[in-house]
Amino acid sequence: MRLPDKAFVLAAGFGTRLKPLTDHLPKPAWPFFGLPMLIHTLIQLKEGGMSEAIVNLHHLPEKLREAVAPHLPEGLKVIWSHEPVILGTAGALYPWLERLGGGPFWLVNADTHRTIDFAAMARFHAQRGARATLSVAPLPRGEKGPIAVDTEGRVVGFLNSNIRGEPTGTQYQFTGVHLLESEVLKEIEALGPGNRCINSGVHLPAFGDGKPLWGYQCEGFWSDLGTPESYLAAHRALLASGDIPAGAVGRFVGEEEELDGGGRILPPSFLGEDVSGGMGSIVGPYAVVGRGVRLRENVTIRDCVVWDGVEVEENCEKAIVTGYGEIIIES
Repeated sequence: MRLPDKAFVLAAGFGTRLKPLTDHLPKPAWPFFGLPMLIHTLIQLKEGGMSEAIVNLHHLPEKLREAVAPHLPEGLKVIWSHEPVILGTAGALYPWLERLGGGPFWLVNADTHRTIDFAAMARFHAQRGARATLSVAPLPRGEKGPIAVDTEGRVVGFLNSNIRGEPTGTQYQFTGVHLLESEVLKEIEALGPGNRCINSGVHLPAFGDGKPLWGYQCEGFWSDLGTPESYLAAHRALLASGDIPAGAVGRFVGEEEELDGGGRILPPSFLGEDVSGGMGSIVGPYAVVGRGVRLRENVTIRDCVVWDGVEVEENCEKAIVTGYGEIIIES
């Protein structure tokens, strides 16, 4: 089986739930273990066998391109698709129908983190002769999700619509990856240009018409990184497990050690290059600290993410600390 080798990456959104920091830096450019979120996604695509990725842009496009330029993975052709008017997750594909056609392709959210085996998902998709397959993951206990899947992987409930007469299935959350056949592009072409959503505007009508939709369950960790709480929690969870994302820029600290300048690092933590602190300063536990960060004397940061180049002048706990300001997570 030949793996799909083209992807469209959705990076145009506003990051509304992360305001006001996304007024200064678009969410796909936010650091996640030393690299912009978009770069982690592109690395996954490259390692998954992709040779080309089209990335759409709208909100602060130059800021995003500037942030990712030094880190673009070699061997992956990146094509930028600027949208002066945002087009949505299906409308974004319309200008690229011809280039994406001719076989299955991936549609991927730029700014979420998931563990996924692209080859295994492609096999699942091919074995079922699927039109569209979505990556899904189990829900936290007690939560309800937008997708219900039966034991064979067929979606039996989607966005509050259900297949009549079918069992209700198990509810899942969507983790940001679609594998789509060219048939879906024809459906988008029939709709015409404009701001359209792939889920409500394309998958839901097809699902209502009886066209099968499939859900591939991803193993391992996933987060949409979409709120300050989930952004901080994802860093903490991966520090706790030691499962640092591939390509992360920095080093994992699993044992207590000295910090340059007279401080200490408490595990688990993750540090970029040239981090230092005055006498009595403490980094960690559960701190992810960017390149060139400096702590003042007797300053402690724990359960925090600190972006590159920040000088930390006072104690911080459960916070995102940036050069644009900080967000403190209420306990």
